[in-house]
Amino acid sequence: MIEIEQNTSEIVERSPSIALRVAGPDKGYATLFVSGNVSAYGYSKDDFLSWKLNWMDIVYPDDRESVAEVLRQYDKDRTDQFSILYRIIRADNSFLWVTDTSRAKRDLDGKILYYDTVIRDYTETKSNIKKIEDDLRQNTALNDILQKMYDADPDKALQAILDGAGAYLDVSRVTLFECNSGHTRSTIMHEWCNTGISPIKEDVFLSYENDLPGVASTLMESGLLLVNNGENPGGMKKRFETEEIKALAMFAVCVQDVPFGFICFDECVKKRQWDSGTVTFLRNIAKLVSATLLRKRNDMVVGNMVLTDRLTGLHNRYDLERHLNKAISEAKENGQASYILFIDIDDFKIINDSCGHDYGDAILRSFASFLLDSFGRESEVFRFGGAEFVILLHPEYAESVHRVIEKLLGRVQLPWNVMDKSFYCSLSIGVVAFPEDYQDSKDIIKHADIAMYQAKRSGKNSYAFYNSAQDNDFVRHAELEKEMLESIDNNFSGFSVFYQPQTDSSGVVVGAEALLRWTLPDGSSVPPVQFIPLAEYLGLIVQVGEFVLRESTQVCRHVNETNPSFWVSINISVRQFQQQDFLERVMTIMKETGVNPANIIFEITENMVIYDMGRMKALSEEFREHGIQISMSDFGAGDSSLGNMRELPIDIVKIDRTVIQGISTNAYSKSFIRLMVDLVHSMGKKVCIEGVETAEQLRYCQECHADYVQGFHLQMPMPLADFEKIVQLKQTLP
Repeated sequence: MIEIEQNTSEIVERSPSIALRVAGPDKGYATLFVSGNVSAYGYSKDDFLSWKLNWMDIVYPDDRESVAEVLRQYDKDRTDQFSILYRIIRADNSFLWVTDTSRAKRDLDGKILYYDTVIRDYTETKSNIKKIEDDLRQNTALNDILQKMYDADPDKALQAILDGAGAYLDVSRVTLFECNSGHTRSTIMHEWCNTGISPIKEDVFLSYENDLPGVASTLMESGLLLVNNGENPGGMKKRFETEEIKALAMFAVCVQDVPFGFICFDECVKKRQWDSGTVTFLRNIAKLVSATLLRKRNDMVVGNMVLTDRLTGLHNRYDLERHLNKAISEAKENGQASYILFIDIDDFKIINDSCGHDYGDAILRSFASFLLDSFGRESEVFRFGGAEFVILLHPEYAESVHRVIEKLLGRVQLPWNVMDKSFYCSLSIGVVAFPEDYQDSKDIIKHADIAMYQAKRSGKNSYAFYNSAQDNDFVRHAELEKEMLESIDNNFSGFSVFYQPQTDSSGVVVGAEALLRWTLPDGSSVPPVQFIPLAEYLGLIVQVGEFVLRESTQVCRHVNETNPSFWVSINISVRQFQQQDFLERVMTIMKETGVNPANIIFEITENMVIYDMGRMKALSEEFREHGIQISMSDFGAGDSSLGNMRELPIDIVKIDRTVIQGISTNAYSKSFIRLMVDLVHSMGKKVCIEGVETAEQLRYCQECHADYVQGFHLQMPMPLADFEKIVQLKQTLP
């Protein structure tokens, strides 16, 4: 027993978490026990056990009242197990974030005797979350500033920058100083003040030598002067009425190594440490100010910051509208038509996710260079955003639009060699002719985007010309995307699995094919030919496939309780087949549902076999090792050979419905079916003929000695409730 206690104590002491027992509020949260690893925070056990300190003493001052209030509320609500996030002070006066997980112990009257608490360092996690949030807020703030700067005169643009930066940073004052005589004295050019902060009304002159000694040399050397809480570079205290000095000054722009002006971010209201993320944001603000000052000084448009894409150097989407409106006007005046091409690099996100943004950025730069080199003379080239680009053909080159398309699609047959890797990237291209009477630049861009998505839906690495009929298709497609995403997020609401019986030659139901159906909230049904490609396009087909697998294996297990040999046949998509952990996913689901794998048949298609024969063979063998049978469907309608069928470990070959449907008028169909049945049987495999819709077709299947048949003549796909009735009655179908 003593050894167990020693081991337990050793585990606690070596843990990164601090263990505490803290008295209840009546005893002022005195520390009754603390593990020795509290030394990680610079304290000793004796500091607490001697009551020199209690735990609330080292809670960060700004957090003490909120922590106490939470404890009071939990006490009132009789919540005895909880977690709190707050800061504590180390012995060196630094602080860290911790999670406090506590369980209260009460006496018979309900009064808290003590809390048993585990403290874990949360600082790094908190920092990572804060960085992600800060990056998002910074991007939002910068985008908002850029929008307000666009098409504004220089002074309004400068004020928009200061307003946006001040509101985002929540500082006291943001002031833009302009250097005057000898570049040693500065006057206020623009200013933003926070709520409750008075502007500097008088005409203030600041001298580097007298008012801000050392600032000039610091700015000249590094372009940046940081002043954190309590620091006091000589002379800075004159800028504030309080002792808390926090400011950041940055060069606005340098002209011939002399500062034209600088921007100062003053903080007098609350404590602040200027972290690296904030400094990065401010450098971007300083760049915007610099560009706008140069525009004001030289009467130039802030092209590089607002109208040019920083990554590629191309015109950006904000400049596209201006160029397009001009092109529309000129085309209408001279009666010449032209084209705009909206280009998207297919599946570009995969490159960023798998290889990193450095590779993605390198490809975008290479693609932009290709566009400029190939079409810069006859067109304007823009980066619209992400992996989207636009080519605006000059009217005199409008007849070359097909040559441009061919050159684009031809180039992507070759790899993009960037850094140490090679990538193949296909393109989807939407093309719009302009002008039309009703079109403005926004219409044209919208229509080009619609046409691009039409090209993407048709198989990618292709192009489509816009026509007005596509509008309704696009809207319908967008609505279905939204419905599918919401449905899957809502636990596959609206999706259900139907079952189509499969019989032996005598009509006895031996199994069923699981078929997914989708009903929208308004009661209308979406056919599989629409929603299956949509699920593949949205990257949801793996989730959908696992839903079908889970539902149908549960049904199979239930039926097997009274019919042990009954099977369910389940279609597998190529995306599921591509999953490296597909087998593990399947076996996990089967274990969860308790189905016998021997009663499950996976249906693969001929095209999947052709896609990767080696993987298909290996995967099929692994499934068979677990007892799962393999069926190859659509045989006779695809491109695979009998050799592939013989080589694969297949149990059942399903002859495609198009073959049986031709027996009344096509002697070849009859011969093909009979030949296939004999050949498949000779290989030791069984045959299922699907698509049986008439009594004549059923009789012929029986004549050919097909093992199994399936089709509307026997039974339509039906919901689970109807199917269970047939199975329970052990009904023989005609």
